[in-house]
Amino acid sequence: MRLRRILLLVVLVAVIFLGPAALGHARSAGFVIRAAGMHGWWADPLASLQSGAVTTEDTTIEVRAGRIRGRIYRPASVKRRTILLTGGVHAKGIDEPRLMKLARDLAVAGTPVVTAEIDDLLHYRITPKLTDALEDAILWVGAERALAPDGRLGVIGISFAGGLSIVATGRPSIRDKVAYVVSFGGHGDLGRVLTYLATGEAVQAPGVVTHPPRKF
Repeated sequence: MRLRRILLLVVLVAVIFLGPAALGHARSAGFVIRAAGMHGWWADPLASLQSGAVTTEDTTIEVRAGRIRGRIYRPASVKRRTILLTGGVHAKGIDEPRLMKLARDLAVAGTPVVTAEIDDLLHYRITPKLTDALEDAILWVGAERALAPDGRLGVIGISFAGGLSIVATGRPSIRDKVAYVVSFGGHGDLGRVLTYLATGEAVQAPGVVTHPPRKF
């Protein structure tokens, strides 16, 4: 407890002498610590710098192919614009534990988050409907004034959804509605990824075992 108080005192002194920038860096470090699940005498105080309540609400998002599941993470105090967060290829969709934890960690810091369950990603299908659904989900969030007062939002795509998010946000209908887009762990070579998913062939590296893609 004494070490925790000392660390908090150091942060307070840094904020006083260095201004808001120091607090911003401390909050950013706290988010990284929470997302990584780190603990310790120095980590816990930083992680607790932002620990507001978060409520969740399941919803339905209208896309051109029909309706998809969505979930809204609402922070008690909104400090930043809403993010549309999309996970990669995974059968659990928006119920994937790591996606849920990241969404909650972002919301704790004052960022409303909407997760969208893209049907083709859920069923391990790579089709043009992926970017169509992302485009429609962005339009849906942007039209909800309670989530996007100025009609703009941030977009984060994880894994395979990273590249898809970049492609979708470049479309004329939404590029002016997107404040920023982040590819989080996205592929670096789409052709190589698609070759692996379609054929199971992958570039071999010493000491790395290549597993076949999952098929349904």
